[in-house]
Amino acid sequence: MEILKQIAQCLEAGDDAGVTPLVRQALEAGIVAKTVLDEGLIAGMNAVGEKFRVHDIFLPDVLLAAKAMYAGMDVLKPLLISAGV
Repeated sequence: MEILKQIAQCLEAGDDAGVTPLVRQALEAGIVAKTVLDEGLIAGMNAVGEKFRVHDIFLPDVLLAAKAMYAGMDVLKPLLISAGV
């Protein structure tokens, strides 16, 4: 699913303004919120964590990625709560 890869890439870049519409697009395309979370947002944060571990990026980059994660979570949170996730 290409859109999930795009979400992960935007998150890695710290693009919180880009993550929100992509998350909405994924949901409109019928992708389940849990899948968007796992394969989009968490996958992106895992990549950020790995880059940080090997010193390819630094703490400010991690904080930008976290901000983008929260932007995506703002969209997903009501859906995840209603689904009992």
